Amino acid sequence: MLYSKKTDYLMESIRLGREMDRREKLNLIVGLSIPSMLAQISTVMMFFIDASMVGHLGAEASASIGLIESTNWLIGSLLSAAATGFSVQVAHFIGANDFANARQVFRHALICGVAFSIFVSLLCVGIHAYLPYWLGGGADIATNSSRYFLIYGLVLPFVFLYHISEMMLKSAGNMHTPSVMAVLICICDVIFNYLFIYILKLGVVGAALGTAMAYVCISLPNLYLAGFKNKILNLRQDHVRFRWVRSYVHNACKISIPIAKIGRASCRERVFRRV
Repeated sequence: MLYSKKTDYLMESIRLGREMDRREKLNLIVGLSIPSMLAQISTVMMFFIDASMVGHLGAEASASIGLIESTNWLIGSLLSAAATGFSVQVAHFIGANDFANARQVFRHALICGVAFSIFVSLLCVGIHAYLPYWLGGGADIATNSSRYFLIYGLVLPFVFLYHISEMMLKSAGNMHTPSVMAVLICICDVIFNYLFIYILKLGVVGAALGTAMAYVCISLPNLYLAGFKNKILNLRQDHVRFRWVRSYVHNACKISIPIAKIGRASCRERVFRRV
């Protein structure tokens, strides 16, 4: 908590134009880097947690998750890229001490991001039965793979809310909360996986349900902390009518699309390496 307050002080120093010495700059770099690394590690760890816990059920169960892992990774990267497009703009406005416009971008992010995630979710529902076969899976693992993908697809709005809320908190200078939440989501994943896989005997479906419940349980408190408790981003501070600004969405697309292309290339490489 003390280190978090120190990071907040250094972020405020940047906004106010105060001079920082070399040690303060180094502390700020560390304070900004560690939460981002933890967030990335937690996303990767959730796939490994599912695969390792399901691996005890046999080769078929493990293969059914491995088959669609890259696709899930790609979808998660798309949602993360969409969140980044808006969070970068929020960071710019906060850096300029224009907190009102920062909150306006946050509102646009919630509207556009949730709409986009629902669209992708519906797309996942539509293709879930065919995807394992498109990826070269056999009939022995296709059923479990499609069910896992279906459940993951249904929870995508909460996946986006998790990403956007943690990025908004970071943009506002709160690095401590996203770090804690990144650890908590992995812990929740283990707990729910154990419940659904080993106690309720749901197998691969249980792993998907465990991941889904972890996202739901962490994304909602994360969103509450970002949208209602943060002193900069608290949406209840504004009493003016919401105004749609097309440039916010346009700029978000300009930022997000290159990031999404990088994620797509990475996922394609993973697929080819597996094949």
